[in-house]
Amino acid sequence: MPFGDVSIRTQSPCFDQNPHYARLIYDKQVTGTGLVNEGFKGIGVKGGESYDFSFYARSLATTPVTLRIQLVGKDNVPFDTREIEVSEKKWDKYTTTFSPQKTEALGRLRIQVLTPGTVDLEHISLFPQKTFNNRPNELRADLAQALKDLKPGVFRFPGGCIVEGTTLETRYQWKNTIGPVENRPTNVNRWNYTFDHKIFRTISNLTD
Repeated sequence: MPFGDVSIRTQSPCFDQNPHYARLIYDKQVTGTGLVNEGFKGIGVKGGESYDFSFYARSLATTPVTLRIQLVGKDNVPFDTREIEVSEKKWDKYTTTFSPQKTEALGRLRIQVLTPGTVDLEHISLFPQKTFNNRPNELRADLAQALKDLKPGVFRFPGGCIVEGTTLETRYQWKNTIGPVENRPTNVNRWNYTFDHKIFRTISNLTD
């Protein structure tokens, strides 16, 4: 969810197969400028565990633009904060690691521009370090282990209506899921209209 001066652009994107990115402009507006991601009815984090945060960005300002990234609780109070300075005029990847001491089932991720300027953001990712086989950006450890323990012969993936899509063009196509996540073609996110609390149209380059 955006707040302040935020728009979606496609000119000179970071990735050709996934050309949409967010442009954030801050000129000391009272409301501020930034983005909030609530996940799926909240982002669950565990105290004492680590979470890798990354995004691609470029600055259109004459001076570096500082971003404040926060994990925010359901009470709207931040419980872990990082600041990153974006200075490159060309697309570059920025990373940091959150190590919250608080367990929060209904958290949110908030990104706010702190200094005046214009910055473009693309492929924002927050991912737990603790995954199945401890591989970066891998599957959720407990669920994947439970599936492995079943010793299945065959898995049908994905399942449900996401396979058929809403049109022939939006049907699930395996070939589009191969390669770097950030440069996979986007697809319609059915959560946009399946769940009443999702009131904004969204797109995703990951399968449901």
